Amino acid sequence: MARWTKGREAFSIFVGIGPLAWSLSPVRLVFVYVFSVLPARTVHPMPNKAFRLWSLLLLSVVVHLSSSVAHGKSATKAYERSGTDLQIGNHQVGFHGYMRAGVGWSRGGHAQAAFGAPGAQSKYRLGNEPDMNAILWLDYRYILRHSQENPSFLQAAFTLDDYAINGKIEKEFRMDNVAELYVKYANVGGAGFHLWAGRRFYNRRLIYLNDHFWLNAGQNADSGMGVEEMAIGPGRLNIAIFHLKDKMMPSLKEAGELGRTDARALDIRYTGIVLDKGWTLALWANMTHRNGSDELGLSERYGFGVGGWIQRDLPNGSRNISALLFRQGAAMVQGTFNPRPVQEGQGYDLKNSYSLEANNDLLYECPSLNLALQWGSIVRLESFGRKGASGRSVLWGSTGAHVRYFFSDYVNAIGEVGYDYVHDQQQNRSGGVQKSTIGLQLSVDRRFFARPIFYLFATHAIWSQSFKGLVGNGPEDAPYGAETSGWTFGAHVEHWW
Repeated sequence: MARWTKGREAFSIFVGIGPLAWSLSPVRLVFVYVFSVLPARTVHPMPNKAFRLWSLLLLSVVVHLSSSVAHGKSATKAYERSGTDLQIGNHQVGFHGYMRAGVGWSRGGHAQAAFGAPGAQSKYRLGNEPDMNAILWLDYRYILRHSQENPSFLQAAFTLDDYAINGKIEKEFRMDNVAELYVKYANVGGAGFHLWAGRRFYNRRLIYLNDHFWLNAGQNADSGMGVEEMAIGPGRLNIAIFHLKDKMMPSLKEAGELGRTDARALDIRYTGIVLDKGWTLALWANMTHRNGSDELGLSERYGFGVGGWIQRDLPNGSRNISALLFRQGAAMVQGTFNPRPVQEGQGYDLKNSYSLEANNDLLYECPSLNLALQWGSIVRLESFGRKGASGRSVLWGSTGAHVRYFFSDYVNAIGEVGYDYVHDQQQNRSGGVQKSTIGLQLSVDRRFFARPIFYLFATHAIWSQSFKGLVGNGPEDAPYGAETSGWTFGAHVEHWW
């Protein structure tokens, strides 16, 4: 089957050991479930189910790492889910996923600090993720047309995920969030287009090195439906509509009163337009309608978005993507993982607010120099439409690079430098955060997105005086709240398959 790259959308527990990788797939599913529900004293002296699950995730990566080294296999596309674990006749089952976790410390053995600029939508990741994230994705397909080039199938997908920062994993990490539950008819009647309905991660776009999802219409939406890959003219048309519920909208009538609003977002993409050899163009448009609420004192609001991106494919799997996006009013989203419209209670005037973002994402693979790198840049202007402390807008500029030098197929030196500058008129502050990381890494291939990876790191950050007390003081007892620089050290593991 063709590989499906959809973002950080899946997580597999055991991918098998050596030559038994495929034949033991059903056993893996049973083992994972039984392991996760056994009493803690039976499995591991950890306090609860969350930590037992964490142990199992880390164990699975260690097992898969040894298997990958022995058999020369790795996942090399960012957040890919691919392959079939079990096939009987026309029935196929896949169990895939993503995980990351680690341990780290700040000065004096305190909790690992996170270094991110206040007002920026994301931070640079390497050696700067004191958290845990895991996603389990189960995929069933009934094959209607067996074909390597043009398969057709009915699909049902189910995804659980969870996220927690260090110090809160024991209480908050439960793997009980249904992130996806949808059905899909792929290659309808052999015509090449797909129909789907349900809740799903939908063709997410991101800059990996700072985890910036600049287009993410489906994640955390309540439900949706759409049609994909309709061949029209020089490209392919994708249309989806999402229902967005916001249950925590603050009332403008009484402070602290809670209510709910509903919104509907129409996402239209025209992709795969060939401009020249190695050059493709994609266009995007959005229309969003948010209901009003007499109870919350909110008026009905509309918004729209337009934009697109150009991709240039380069030798050895390298590529460059440049994007430009404009959003207005209700089409502005609350975050990179939250597609709900921004709220008046957050300081926005949806009649006059807008955002404009330009970004660039370069992936460079150079086997002849034993080198791989990613370089990302972002410029984003967001106008609240309502004056804050000294104005209406927040300007965020960011650039950073993640470099890997391969000593061998399995050992590489890693380094990352990133800088974020924020001029925040709403809060009347401006400043920057510069984060640098060096480390030594084990991987299974000489490519940037080869997974799994395990690395040791040392991270240093410097930030402006105006950000004192806002950077380096979390999570937990991270000790740099009264300072303008800090160090962290630790180990980290990441995998998708």
